[in-house]
Amino acid sequence: MKNEIPLHTISLTVNNICNMGCEHCYLSFKNSTRDYICEELVGKIYDTDFNHLAIVGKEPLFDKIHAKKTRELINKFFKKGISISMITNGKNLHLLNAESLKKISHLDVSFDGGPKTYSNNRQASSY
Repeated sequence: MKNEIPLHTISLTVNNICNMGCEHCYLSFKNSTRDYICEELVGKIYDTDFNHLAIVGKEPLFDKIHAKKTRELINKFFKKGISISMITNGKNLHLLNAESLKKISHLDVSFDGGPKTYSNNRQASSY
């Protein structure tokens, strides 16, 4: 008899684009495609028995279009009873509405170091 361990987490890379150019990023390979993960693959994942969906990308909230698709993904899996986490650089976190944020059990936001490197990495004027 085979002892099977149930699948707990699926990490889903939704795209290969980012709105930052952080030189220290381990995902910094060049890829210009603006495609979001296809619905067929999302459907296959939806039909899989697992407990937690980790949404990653290069950046799941790259722009308004990707944020909308990410919200739809969150809603779809939340309705199924799947817990959800997301990794983002936070630059477009405002594009994720309050309803979607309430459905996320864990949010990982990168801030790219301390005061000396933040403005350089984030292309921002303050920490």
